Amino acid sequence: MLMTDFLHKVDQLAVSMNKEQLVGFIHNEARILNEDDRREFLTRLSEFADSAKKPKDNEHEQAFDLSSLYEKLDLIRIGEAVLTSECNEEYDDWYNDEEDPYIYHDTEHIADTVLSACQMIHTLTDWEKYDDALQLAETLLELNIEVESEYEDEETFYLGDLFEHELISADYEKIILDMLYAAYMALPLPKRAETIYRFMELSECRGINLEKLMQHSDRELPHIPEFLDCWTEFLCNQSGSLTESLLRESVAMIADNEKLVHYAEKYGAVHPCIYDVILEKNPFADTKKAVQTGIRALEIIPAHYTIRSNVALMTAKYALISNDTEKAEYCWLEAFRSCPTATNLLRLMTMYGNFSEIEQEIRAIISAHSTNKQQSAYVPGKANELNSYYFGNEDKYRLLFLLGDYMDVLQKGMKAQKSLGWSYTFLKCGIPLFFLLMYNNTRLNGAMLKMCTTASEYMSFHAEDYCRGTQQSENNDTLLFWDLFQQTRCPEKLSDEERQKIMEKLTALTELRTNLIVSEQKRGYYNECASYIAALGEVLESHGQNGSKQALLSAYKSKYPRHSAFIRELKNYGLK
Repeated sequence: MLMTDFLHKVDQLAVSMNKEQLVGFIHNEARILNEDDRREFLTRLSEFADSAKKPKDNEHEQAFDLSSLYEKLDLIRIGEAVLTSECNEEYDDWYNDEEDPYIYHDTEHIADTVLSACQMIHTLTDWEKYDDALQLAETLLELNIEVESEYEDEETFYLGDLFEHELISADYEKIILDMLYAAYMALPLPKRAETIYRFMELSECRGINLEKLMQHSDRELPHIPEFLDCWTEFLCNQSGSLTESLLRESVAMIADNEKLVHYAEKYGAVHPCIYDVILEKNPFADTKKAVQTGIRALEIIPAHYTIRSNVALMTAKYALISNDTEKAEYCWLEAFRSCPTATNLLRLMTMYGNFSEIEQEIRAIISAHSTNKQQSAYVPGKANELNSYYFGNEDKYRLLFLLGDYMDVLQKGMKAQKSLGWSYTFLKCGIPLFFLLMYNNTRLNGAMLKMCTTASEYMSFHAEDYCRGTQQSENNDTLLFWDLFQQTRCPEKLSDEERQKIMEKLTALTELRTNLIVSEQKRGYYNECASYIAALGEVLESHGQNGSKQALLSAYKSKYPRHSAFIRELKNYGLK
């Protein structure tokens, strides 16, 4: 439960209680405390009682002389005080050593100066001198620290680097929270959000969020509802991964449904995570309202964002609760449009009322993704909400196989010029799929169970993902995949000649792969080869050729009599 919701409920209950009831509650909480927690409880209770008696004019306030501290910081800023570095001879990047490649020296006590400034910010906020604390925080976060080296060009350190390289041993997150607290208390509402966001960016302390800031001080932050509105509006006009995480939190804290819809309508196209959070939270009393919101989201969010698929599936769930199967089917199709995975296709093929009605549209979506591939290049700081699904040739062949284009996939997707280099090709997924297609039985045993597990893994199939957007519940990936595969496969489409071609291809690929793997003693692939041999035999036996599996296993044992590790793998699949 978010802090804003939690505090709201606590406040409601507290207001409804009289003094005797509140005293009784505190007494009961104290009574059931563990002995180790009692002293801390008394301390907190005593501090809270003392804070109520504290003079408002802060009669004990002391004066602070910050001039000498700023003088030291200015020497660092202009490069009069610097760090030095040398190569760490114990560092070895070949072994991904956790050691720092450089050793840093602080002969001019820069770290001590910076730590003193951090401690001063805490003291200033403690004494409610927020303007001074804010100014010092600005100075520290914008401070450039030169690092001189005999071997490399000069580096520049910032505040976070001193903590990352352990030149300062202190809780960096608490220090940044002190700075954010000072900014919150010192600045007027219109400037508060921008400064807090800038501090978060400069600090690069990614674990920080609004809830941690709200919990940071003994004093409760004032005017949180008003700030939350400004904060959300400000974040909606920013971008990047930091923005997304903070925006998700702020939207989840908003209790006013009209405001939620306003932000979604206004910013949903550039920040689709707003709709994602709203539907996850579902603040609407009526699920039909949630469905309307979700459908509107699918109209607003650009189709190529993968987050749109998540929104579609959540909307489908609410549609089914509302007994609106038509809208649920529409959402399943839109989930596939934005994220054309095997899982999303299997859901459509097995749950859509009349799949033949949309098959051509499905093929058009596949064709569009095949010709307009989204780039998967890493973009630093890019928000997940703006990610697009990268659609490769393997994706295309997986989907076309499920749609029954077996011979086309066999011809174009199952090419193997070499015995190695099969990773990141369709072969690794295609061989198990074709074995499953040709298997003339409903029960999976031995190698065919392995084929089913392998195929589902290469298709990134998970039962939990399939059940999203439905009212089903399943937790066994392999068994569910096999059940769905049996519902969707169409071996009757194949002529006898085509079946023969598939079996010849599987036999040739098994032999090609095994010959090089075993002859070059690539032991990590022995199990894979043995599973192909056993699967080939199990498929033949399912068509009435009894004894085929044992005959194939024995033939390969005879071919490689001196490779004991390979023979052990054959025995794992039934070699006698």
